[in-house]
Amino acid sequence: MTVSKSRLLVVLLSYLFSSLGIFFTLLLFLEGLKRPTLSTLFPIVWIAAWSCHLIMSVEWISNRRTPRLIPIAGVILGTISLLIMPVKFALSPPPFPMPAFAPQHMWLTGALRLLGSEMLMVLPSLLLAVFLVRFNLKSESTPANG
Repeated sequence: MTVSKSRLLVVLLSYLFSSLGIFFTLLLFLEGLKRPTLSTLFPIVWIAAWSCHLIMSVEWISNRRTPRLIPIAGVILGTISLLIMPVKFALSPPPFPMPAFAPQHMWLTGALRLLGSEMLMVLPSLLLAVFLVRFNLKSESTPANG
């Protein structure tokens, strides 16, 4: 098994710069274990998405491709992960009475801001994930030296 030092560095830097998002994922997962509800499923989806990302990263560092299920599941779980909180935010009733002059789209704007902040916290890993999925879904006949 050959390990590419430059690929390892890319993955480590990606996780370092996304560490705030990873930390919040773990924090919310542990919080969900304390008070199990239907919302406990959300962090499980997040952990599963990060697991797919980690598996693809390790295989890429070793210049191997994962089974096709891993990147496909990663895309689905990652997309759901990014959308869970904004959708929950947009669909939940406001925690305080809304003033009459407040625009009706205020909650949609808040949900979009939440989505944007989530994406910024994990942007390096999100960009790496796009590359890893592309790398892993290439034809098997193509050499894996990307």
